[in-house]
Amino acid sequence: MQRIARGHLLTLEKQLHRFDRELHALTAQGADGQQLADWFTRFYVFVVQGNLCIATSLAGSGGDLLGRPPTAYDDLEHCPHRLPWETDPATPRPAQTDLPLQAFPTWPGIIRVAHRAGLPGMRGYYLQVREWYRDNLMRLFFRLHHAMPSADRAHWFAPHPDIRSRAGSFWQDRREGTEQATGFMIYPGQVQGILGDDILLEDTLDPGRHAHYQNARAVIARMGGRLSHGSTLLRELRKPSAVLPQVDLAWVGREVLYVDGELRLVEGQA
Repeated sequence: MQRIARGHLLTLEKQLHRFDRELHALTAQGADGQQLADWFTRFYVFVVQGNLCIATSLAGSGGDLLGRPPTAYDDLEHCPHRLPWETDPATPRPAQTDLPLQAFPTWPGIIRVAHRAGLPGMRGYYLQVREWYRDNLMRLFFRLHHAMPSADRAHWFAPHPDIRSRAGSFWQDRREGTEQATGFMIYPGQVQGILGDDILLEDTLDPGRHAHYQNARAVIARMGGRLSHGSTLLRELRKPSAVLPQVDLAWVGREVLYVDGELRLVEGQA
């Protein structure tokens, strides 16, 4: 399974371009909402398959001994397709602009050999592929949003009437579930400031909030994974950050000190 998953990574770019051509053709034909929804159904099957192969490759990557190359988060200067709740095609987007798909990352020869041989130490490069893949998916989501005819948007972009109640789902209403994350440090550092202002307090990590993360002194989340998209972004930003599920909400608006994964109230406050 690991070998098959690794091999599939090198086919993702070709498949992305195939769906990109299909979407361009549908847009040029003036496709209606049903036609675009049918395209999206097929596209989303590909999205899931690609993510499964990337996740399998990461699970068997054996650490990042061979390096941690920069990902798509290294260049966020022009990225109207990256915004909060970006994985929902109904999320309002900025004005339409040309966003061509990005080429598969260029790997040194030794890395290509290591990939084909299944050598350990490839985690950094598979994270690079994961973020390249997500960035291109969001480019297609952006294009799909603008391709949807105005007359069909109210129907196809409306929230589903049946809200899921599965524990742990962040869905539609953006509220968190009932389970609790494990706390851990994402990136070290020491920062003092107002919680909720200088130091962001997030319910869950969302890479679409990259502009907010860049401007904050530090970022604390109550939910998130060690290898999540948001954690990867914060490491690349070298932003002091952590997942701390038991942060006292009474501290919001008060001065706190963050030090290497720990948060405490500054003494002398009532």
